[in-house]
Amino acid sequence: MESSVTPMTVAFCGLGDLGGPVCDALIASPHHVAAYDPRPEVLEKRVAAGARRATNPGDAAIGADVIIVFVRDDSQALDVVSGPAGVLRTARPPAVVVVHSTVAPATVRMLDAACGAAGVGFVDAGVSRGGGRTTDRLYAMCGGNQATIDAVLPVLSVYCAEVVRFGDTGAGMSAKLVRNAMRYGVWAVQYEGMALAEAAGLDLGAMAHLYRSTFGTTSDDEAVLARATMVPVTPGDPNADADFVARMSAAITLGWKDLDDAYELADEFAFDVPMARAAKPLYGLALGVAHFEEEHR
Repeated sequence: MESSVTPMTVAFCGLGDLGGPVCDALIASPHHVAAYDPRPEVLEKRVAAGARRATNPGDAAIGADVIIVFVRDDSQALDVVSGPAGVLRTARPPAVVVVHSTVAPATVRMLDAACGAAGVGFVDAGVSRGGGRTTDRLYAMCGGNQATIDAVLPVLSVYCAEVVRFGDTGAGMSAKLVRNAMRYGVWAVQYEGMALAEAAGLDLGAMAHLYRSTFGTTSDDEAVLARATMVPVTPGDPNADADFVARMSAAITLGWKDLDDAYELADEFAFDVPMARAAKPLYGLALGVAHFEEEHR
């Protein structure tokens, strides 16, 4: 970011695996950051780096120009924005709420309506670090008024290499859901092919090399291609890597939420997405955890 930029006051709610590093980038920028997360261990790290400690989302939003919501799911997003201790309790115009969390189309509409009633701006902005992007080079898919997006651009530009408006409110999140559905579908096809190769006695390393050399890949593909075996683990297996199971189980839970949201988007337009629907039963297997596939057939 150029040093000539006028510092803004940013409320940042949600310090997870991606939200935390993004908050770190903002703390290191000329902007002023108030951070909130219910987990003291992740919040204290940001306070030590220079953020103001907020006791709840509403506290974080006091005096904020831009309010970043980077939480896990729809219920958390609704609570952070419009709950009893939410940001709308203290946010004042011309503040803008930017929701990076991947949520359903109906949730976007509820968030937008709540912000509108409070006179606060709203931008839905799904982000992706796919393709090897680092947390300072994210791709932001934005929905909302162009002037409102322009108003928050000095903040988004700290951690986004590309900020693209896809249309009016909801369009950014729709783009994120479509993007995710395509990626998860690719993973399902990769898993199926690699599993067939393993069943046929082929060397998986050689197959991964073949795929990379003839199709071209991004870092996303390595979630499937880099595995030593396509045989999935089960949480009850005493030989299973507990950290791997925990990380992949969390990823699968979020992936299925995103797919369900994509199906909801398709249903709104009466559009059939058979390939995206076929990806769901294979998604857990693609990431290497068997019980998800078995429980949700």
